[in-house]
Amino acid sequence: MRLPVDFSRMSVITSSVLFLLVVCTNETTPEEELQKLQEPTCSNGCHKKKSDHYRTRASIDIAAPAECVWQAIHDERDYDPDIIYNKVISRPGPFELILEQKYRHVPFFGTAVCRLKNIELPGQRIDYSLEYSDHLKALEGSWVLTVTGASSTKLELSSFCDAGFPIPKILYEPFALVQLQKRLALVKRLAEKKL
Repeated sequence: MRLPVDFSRMSVITSSVLFLLVVCTNETTPEEELQKLQEPTCSNGCHKKKSDHYRTRASIDIAAPAECVWQAIHDERDYDPDIIYNKVISRPGPFELILEQKYRHVPFFGTAVCRLKNIELPGQRIDYSLEYSDHLKALEGSWVLTVTGASSTKLELSSFCDAGFPIPKILYEPFALVQLQKRLALVKRLAEKKL
């Protein structure tokens, strides 16, 4: 799918200016833009969750067993160039993890510090949700593994982010999709390298 704008090469300042241009030249109010974000019809790659949040989704087929992919998901945090730092804050339960991560290249903010709660179903899925952020209002998503063969796994990553102000879908969805695809590609490289 060809995206109308290549957000992966766009600086934070450029994406912020583009957002302002769209909002300033758009004849709708911010409330109408917010309503559009919450409408049940959504473009390809966007799905409604129980929490009424739309999640952008991407998936990738990986030529590695689920165990390698599971480990690569955990390793990805340390290799992702968009994560400045990643640290474990606590482990409240055997399958729970509180992480603090600082992200770079966050549109409109530059960087953002997020404290995330991860709930893991080992070898199958990781669900994450925002506990605290210096900039973001909400962040949630899931990593879901599906075994497709003896040495192959489908990995899906979904995410929802709320910056605290309305962002038109035409700007948000392509940027979010590129970010998800970059993270999935990194997990694929890490998992297939383990073989």
